[in-house]
Amino acid sequence: MVSRTDDDRILVKNYGVCESLEIRDFLYAGNREVIIEVANDGEGSFLCEIEAEPCKWLKLEMSSREVKDQEILKLICCLGSSGELSGGKSG
Repeated sequence: MVSRTDDDRILVKNYGVCESLEIRDFLYAGNREVIIEVANDGEGSFLCEIEAEPCKWLKLEMSSREVKDQEILKLICCLGSSGELSGGKSG
């Protein structure tokens, strides 16, 4: 199961096509972080892997982790208030 900590919607994958979670938060100024919960509603554990194209302005706190009960994934926007990468200039 996958859900956002700030939303009641829960995505569940048992059979068929996976549901998708569209995150549009970083299109708007001031949104710096999105927290996702990845939970195991079954027995045992599973490997959760996040695949993404290289992106200078987005940091994934977790890219691969064994999920027994629940894990937290943080997506962090690394752009400063002026649109520059935190800790340096963009471009």
